[in-house]
This record gives sequence, structure tokens and C-alpha cells, in this order.
Amino acid sequence: MSRRIDLLRRAQENLKRTIVIGGVGNLGSRIAHNLAKQSFGRLILIDNDKVGYENIGYQEYESGDIGLPKVKALKNHLESAYPWVKVEAYDMYIAGLGGFLLDDNELREQDHLLRKIFSECNCIIVSFDRVGPRLTMLTYSLIYNKPIILVSAWSSILLFKENAVPIVSHHGRINLWKAGLPCPLCYTYFQFSSEGGTYVAHPLISDIVSSLSSFFVEAILWDLRIYPYATIELNDEDVRPRIEYFVGNPSKKCPLCSRRDELRSVIENKGLAGLLEVMEEAINE
Repeated sequence: MSRRIDLLRRAQENLKRTIVIGGVGNLGSRIAHNLAKQSFGRLILIDNDKVGYENIGYQEYESGDIGLPKVKALKNHLESAYPWVKVEAYDMYIAGLGGFLLDDNELREQDHLLRKIFSECNCIIVSFDRVGPRLTMLTYSLIYNKPIILVSAWSSILLFKENAVPIVSHHGRINLWKAGLPCPLCYTYFQFSSEGGTYVAHPLISDIVSSLSSFFVEAILWDLRIYPYATIELNDEDVRPRIEYFVGNPSKKCPLCSRRDELRSVIENKGLAGLLEVMEEAINE
């Protein structure tokens, strides 16, 4: 009986919470459905992609969604399947280093929206393909002291010897940050140009990453013990998925962590345009 009461209390509290999902493709669309099932009452979706034929079946979209903005299609599905969930959809590209250029008016509008979203939300999940928008979302999280989870999944072909049979290897990664922890950039080095040989993720890896990420959200908000870094791997030679968790102990803080107070001052005085300038300086150091 006590466990039933505890689960009911958790669901009731989740209904009051707001989760932001940046990127609603392979991982983000799965995570959105998971969070709705976990009774989170408000989801904010951000993406600028449209549903294509290649997304049907692999992502959480149907043939009737083709041509629609992903955020709009996913909002329709979520509100139909989970009537207790309030969904806000923003069909927009998040400005970031090395990405598309936005004019001053667009940057001001986006900065105003991001400040509002980050001041209201309880946790952020980011699964954008591009590094620039991921860094932007991470920086806002550091500034507003809001937990963030960065997720990714991909496949690659390994060739250990010339003329050998290639091994297809599938990977997933989850990095989280909350107050008191090193940020995800402290563990990894972001590259702005992708290398060849990477492909869409195996559906099993995508399901594992999205399920774990959804649990990480509850673990953060309910202050459960959790590891801030997880990797998932599956390959053709060993069909058992391998999941490893790390606490991590970076030797020093990354440029963004070390400039957190400066970044906060910049966003208050110069907005997103000024923030991108300081981020570029920090990353290039």
C-alpha cells in the first residue's frame, strides 16, 4: 500500500512540472511519450524539422504527419493519447555556434523566449543533432541553474583489419548536469564537424537511451542517486547491450563552467547575440 501511495504522490507532483525537449526526432519523440506516461503535466517541444518519409516507423510519427513540423505533429499525438498533458510547440531553430545565422530581431525574440522557458521549466532534455544548439541550451541551463540532460545515439562501422568483415557497432550517450556537478562539456570535447562512418542508431539503442533518459528526469527531480554520465553499446559480435555509468572526475572545469557568472551578466545585458560571442571566445581558448 505504501508503494502505491508513493507512486501516486510522484504522479501528482509530476503533473505540476514542466520539461523542455530540444529536438524531437529519433530520441526526443520517444522521450516525449515516456514523460507523458510518467505524468509530467507540461512539455515544451522545440525543433525546426519537418516529418519526412524516412521518419515514419523509425520515429514516433505516422504517414499522415508527413510535411508537418515535427513539434506540431508530436503535440497532436501527445495531447490525443495523454489528455492530462499540456504541450507547447515551438517550430524554431536554436541559434548556436557554427550554425545558421539569425538576424538581430530573431536573436532578440529567441532570447526572450528562451529566458521565459528556462525560468519556468524544471528540467531540459536536448537531443539536437547539431552541436551549436546543444551548447546554447547547456549555457542557458548553467545560467538559470536548471538541470539538463544531453542525449545522443548513433551507429558506426568498425574495420579492424584490411579486407576483414566489418563490425557494426551501435552507441548511446547520456550526460546530465545539475548544481554541484561538472557540466557535460567537462567530460567530452564537442566537435563542430562530424566525421564519416556514422549512421542512424539501432532502434534498440534508441529505446534504451530514451528510457534511461526519461528515468534520469525523475531521478533528478526526486533527488535520487544517479550517475551523471552513461554510455550504451551494442555490436554484431556481442548481442548483449552493455551499459556503463560514470561519476567522472574532470581535472578542471570547462570554459563555460569557469565563466558562468560572466555568461549570466552577458545574457542580462546583451542577450543571446552577446552570449554567442562570449561562448565562441570561451570555446576557442
